[in-house]
Order: sequence, then structure tokens, then C-alpha cells
Amino acid sequence: MSLGDPGASKVFPREMYELINHPVTPSIISHLVYQSSLVVPCQKDQRIKLPSLYKFVKSIVRKSSVQSGTLLAALVFLERLKNTLSMVAQGRACTIHRIFLACLIVTSKAIHDTSPKNKHWAGYASHFDVAEVNLMEKQVLFLLKYQIIIHPTELVLVFYNFKQSIAPIVSFNMRQYRQPVNAPEVVEEICYSNVLLDDTVEHRRLSGLEYMEFMEPHSLY
Repeated sequence: MSLGDPGASKVFPREMYELINHPVTPSIISHLVYQSSLVVPCQKDQRIKLPSLYKFVKSIVRKSSVQSGTLLAALVFLERLKNTLSMVAQGRACTIHRIFLACLIVTSKAIHDTSPKNKHWAGYASHFDVAEVNLMEKQVLFLLKYQIIIHPTELVLVFYNFKQSIAPIVSFNMRQYRQPVNAPEVVEEICYSNVLLDDTVEHRRLSGLEYMEFMEPHSLY
């Protein structure tokens, strides 16, 4: 059953079904940016020529015409990676951009019968070539232990997390939707606050996982 199918309204909360069938809103993008930033602590590096995470996510969402339901499902994979990486790894300035893109690719392929090819995702992202995109996807699948089945309970949990994060400023009656107050620069400030700025990747409990290259930029200088 597709997330947007009418039958989904009987499985998921009504408000969640409305969100899935509603166009992508700025609040969803802001929430994706914030949740992505929690996956692994990353440093800023002015030498790496990448847009802000907010602009990167917004651009990919616009170019790929991805739907709200796909973004909601991507939050499930981001949450799984956060539970795996946030306390045991540190990344470079581009790591979160890579993680978000790879999670979106894996999500799109996992829940849709047809999905853009990686060469198309490389075009949407603009800053990574096809070889890098292929590598990101493989490494995220490895970190997810190739478990790409999403349980409905997981979707409901990330939905309520999203709902709680914007509850003070958004009514979930979509006809009364108002743009959230989080401006892109505010989101960026949140994303890089309370982050340990270290140029290393730690391998304590996850020693042996081959995600070293995932933490390093390849052709960004």
C-alpha cells in the first residue's frame, strides 16, 4: 500500500494522512534539516564549497519533485542512523549533506515502484558526481544493515515528532497552514550549535564499519 493511497487513512492518523497528501511545506524542510543535523556531529569548513544544509535540502526537494510522504519516510532512516552514529562518530562539513541525499535515495527506491536513477540524483544534488552518489547509497545501506522495510509504527513516531516540533506555530488543519517562523539562517544556526568541531572520525563501538570514506569529501575542493 502506498503512503498516499486512500486505504492509508485507515492505518495512519488522519492528520498524518493529510500531511502525506499535502504539498511539501517549509516546515517539513526545516524539520528535515534539523533532524539530519542530529545524525552525526559535523564541523564547518569554509574550504568545502557547499550550500547551507537548508538550501541543499530545499533545492533537491524542488528539483526532484519529491512528495511529503517520501520525506516523512526518509525521517525514519535518519532516525535509525542517528541512533547508530550520533554518539560514536564525527563527520566533516559535507557529511550531513551526503547522509541526507543517500537517505532520500534509499527511501525513494524503497517505497516507490519507480524512482530516479542515481545519475538523476547526482544532477539534482549538483555538488556530487554519480560515483560519489553510488558510494553514499551503498554506505548508508550498510549502516542501515540493509533493513529498508519501514514499519507503520516508525512512520507514526516520526510524524508525531514532526508535529510536536512545529505545534506552537502550525495548525494541522492544512487549510489553516502558516509558514513557520524558522528562517533558513535560524535553522542553520540550530544545526551547528552544540557540535564538537573535530576533524576526526571516531570508531569506538562501530569499529570495523567501513564508513571512513563517507565522512571524507572526495571532489569538493
